[in-house]
Amino acid sequence: MPVVNGQPGQPNPQPQTFNVRCSIKNKKTNFRVVGVPPEEMWASKDSRDIGELRCIGQDTPRTVSELLSLGYDPDLVAEIPTGTENDTYGERYEREKYDNSWTTNNYDTQDPSQRMVTLQECYLRCDFDGDGIAEYRRVVKAGTIVFENDVVDDHPFAFFTPFLMPYKLAGISLYDLVEDLQRIQTAINRQYLDNLYLSNTPMRAVMEGQVTLDDLLNPRPGGIVRTKSLNAIQDLTVPDIGPSALSGIQYFQSVRDSRTGIKEFSQGLVGDELSKSNIGSQGVALLHDAAAQRIELIARVLAETGIKRLYKLLLKLICQYQSEPVEARISGQWVQFDPSSWQDDYDMVVSVGMGQESKQARIQNAMLMLQTQQQAGQFGFVQPQNAYNGLEDLAEAMGKKDPTRYFTPPQNIPQQPPQPSEADKQMQVEQFKAQSASQLQAQKHQLDAQGEIVKQQAQSAQQQHEKELEAQRNLLQMQQDAQLATVKARLDADVAKYKADLQHQTAIEVARIGAEGKILAAKAMGAKDASTASADAAYQESHENE
Repeated sequence: MPVVNGQPGQPNPQPQTFNVRCSIKNKKTNFRVVGVPPEEMWASKDSRDIGELRCIGQDTPRTVSELLSLGYDPDLVAEIPTGTENDTYGERYEREKYDNSWTTNNYDTQDPSQRMVTLQECYLRCDFDGDGIAEYRRVVKAGTIVFENDVVDDHPFAFFTPFLMPYKLAGISLYDLVEDLQRIQTAINRQYLDNLYLSNTPMRAVMEGQVTLDDLLNPRPGGIVRTKSLNAIQDLTVPDIGPSALSGIQYFQSVRDSRTGIKEFSQGLVGDELSKSNIGSQGVALLHDAAAQRIELIARVLAETGIKRLYKLLLKLICQYQSEPVEARISGQWVQFDPSSWQDDYDMVVSVGMGQESKQARIQNAMLMLQTQQQAGQFGFVQPQNAYNGLEDLAEAMGKKDPTRYFTPPQNIPQQPPQPSEADKQMQVEQFKAQSASQLQAQKHQLDAQGEIVKQQAQSAQQQHEKELEAQRNLLQMQQDAQLATVKARLDADVAKYKADLQHQTAIEVARIGAEGKILAAKAMGAKDASTASADAAYQESHENE
């Protein structure tokens, strides 16, 4: 009986086989940049730097189902009150009213899992551990219920501001610059349209009781107005304010252009602007460049305030959470690298061009420099590296980030050997001829020696072949002789055996015939016993002969 754990037990069952289907999921880390609606953001207004905020956060509407999927305690989630609309400045209303998608009852639902609550992700400085030093913490809460409270080193938000304000975190936008102008133009446009309506359908002075008002109040082409006197109706003259209104609109548009930097010249010429102005094409180019300066300033401010911090945050996330090497295509080749070994910050300075040259002017200057280098190169004042620097500046002015795609740096060009003189060339020709003759002579001797060796080898091979044929013939003759001797011996043995068998058969037949003759003789004598004895004697004799 088998023993299980030291005790007698039942025998082990037979192992069973199962068919199992498995699936392997590879978790891939992705890093995303998500825009945050302005009505969801809040920050301390007394802060001056995005990296030194005392507090900043985001109020995001989430469903109960989403909170549970994040792993939060269901009992705590159930205690969260239903969220409310948080649109203090009307951002969401202005964004959604144009297509009638604005609604105020988004938080009412019959499905408990789709009940909307407000989840707050806060980053603030506070002394949570009581050591007297405030640390930066990330707090995730809903109402008074706190789900997460951890120490962090920075917040993940980046602000984009087109116009900076001194000592302010958030600047102003284009709307802040032109809000009053829009209101003024709206009023002027309304007055101009009212004047145009009155000019087309002027008011009339009517003598009471002399005009049928129903005919007058329903004007139509070809219609009539019944009156009792020809002077019962008079049109009231309306002054035309069109020129004044249009000039006022044009004036405020020019003020708007000067504030924003977005001019008609920067958007492309329309109508007969060039014919109305006597500034010429060069003047138009200067106006275009001047208008583009403000737009370029806005682009630089956006790059410094938002994009710079955005990419620093992405670099930090990649260095912290990229768990495996990745591949990237650099200069046409796939390169593998491990972002976890990178630094999360670099000592770099971005140089932004502050000049007033336009792109076309920079291209023309770069081409002029190349022409100057070509002329100076005749006197030896320009080296290959100088010429390449000029080509690199031209490519940069034309917006090409990688000049090596179009030009090869001097250090990457293979060095060409120096050109020999005529005497050196003649000497090299003579040396080549002598070397050629010597090589031909040596090759001739070598070919002769090789031919003699081949001839000797052929003769030796022929002799060896003849010897092998002779040996094969002798061997074949010996084999044939042996086979003939074997056949002859076999035939002699067969003949001797045949003779012996024939003699034996002959003796038997003779004995049989003699015995039969004796039997017949005995029968003739009528002696049965004698015949029997004779027959036995004959049979015994025949057997003895055998």
